[in-house]
Amino acid sequence: MQTLLTSTDPKNYDFYLEQKINKAYECLQNHNIEYPKANIYKSSTQFYRMRAEFAIFHDNNEIQYVMFKPKTKPREKIFIEGVFDIASKHINDAMLFLKTHLKDCAPLKDKLFEADFITNSKGDVVITLTYHKKLDDDIATHVYKLKNLAKDLNLSLDFVLRAKKQVLIFDKNYVIETYDLEDGSVNLIQIEGSFTQPNASACKHMLNFAKSCAKNCKDTDLIELYCGSGTFTVALAPYFRQVFATEVTRVATKNAIDNIALNNINNVKIARLSANEASEAIFDKREFNRLKLANINLNEYDFKTLLIDPPRQGLHDKEALELTAKFDRVIYISCNVETLAYDLQYLQKTHKVKALSFFDQFPYTNHLESGVLLERK
Repeated sequence: MQTLLTSTDPKNYDFYLEQKINKAYECLQNHNIEYPKANIYKSSTQFYRMRAEFAIFHDNNEIQYVMFKPKTKPREKIFIEGVFDIASKHINDAMLFLKTHLKDCAPLKDKLFEADFITNSKGDVVITLTYHKKLDDDIATHVYKLKNLAKDLNLSLDFVLRAKKQVLIFDKNYVIETYDLEDGSVNLIQIEGSFTQPNASACKHMLNFAKSCAKNCKDTDLIELYCGSGTFTVALAPYFRQVFATEVTRVATKNAIDNIALNNINNVKIARLSANEASEAIFDKREFNRLKLANINLNEYDFKTLLIDPPRQGLHDKEALELTAKFDRVIYISCNVETLAYDLQYLQKTHKVKALSFFDQFPYTNHLESGVLLERK
């Protein structure tokens, strides 16, 4: 299937999606997975990405936004001309503003080699500018001049400037996205430079799917592996008595804690544990000071449901698969159908696929997000 890197093709959107769906079904069938009819959630056909990253090419007095064609050596440049209709309209407005006004600001333009954008549905944008130079103390004057100019144009822009061993924030390095779900809303702090869900409409459907899998669980507890910044954690917490979530990176763990507080959730505890460490802790194979310091006693939990959103390589590891198979209900969010099929081949020995959904997080590409509900046979 052809991948569109810098443009969209709305007239043929359904054709691109159908190809992905058929490939996903074929992959599941090749692994002898039994599954129900899938629910399919489309994306917007244009202006759907909430973050974008570009290299910067200097052309006389102007900057040009550049992407690179994959698997080319030397890397083949693709110049972004006109509207970049993959990214949200708010990002397009910020891109045009920056390109227009950096021409007259040499201190901010000089040695600039990368510009990244993250936005929310409301229109707040954080622009991260990365430099091959030391950032002087007086650069703040130029940033605030740019911010004030943007404000006069009704643009809500914040800036992060990065250089070797330097990070300067003017005035925030995050946006807050609000997802209006079927039975309420959640607010998520999304930090520049960290992983965030790139397609807001797809994320909304994924959260609603996960919530639909958690009905009638109020008297039991949830364990979540790979919780990241807490996207699913905050959405699912009201459906359970208690939630224990794990993550391995410090930044994501801190982000998750902040998101839990932002949503006024008081039944979630988080620990920095890998999937294998979580298994050792749950089944009393090993004690962890990290749990003691966080005042977490796993003996107080009645885990019936597991939520997993693993990286592209899936679970794959035998210990992680064995751990997953021990729970009555598994909500599995996958970004790779091939590794999902491999994992389901093992898990269907003990569980039945009760629900299947596909989410077109990345239109016009081969990537497809999946959601699976597994219940013990």
